[in-house]
Amino acid sequence: KIYINGGKRGYLLGLDPKELIRLVEPTLVKVGIPS
Repeated sequence: KIYINGGKRGYLLGLDPKELIRLVEPTLVKVGIPS
């Protein structure tokens, strides 16, 4: 689970990472420096 701020003091939402991706539809990128 990933926990995110629910908007009120001390209120956390626990979501499965796949569900969070489905809800917010982010653009996924690879970040790193090639070695």
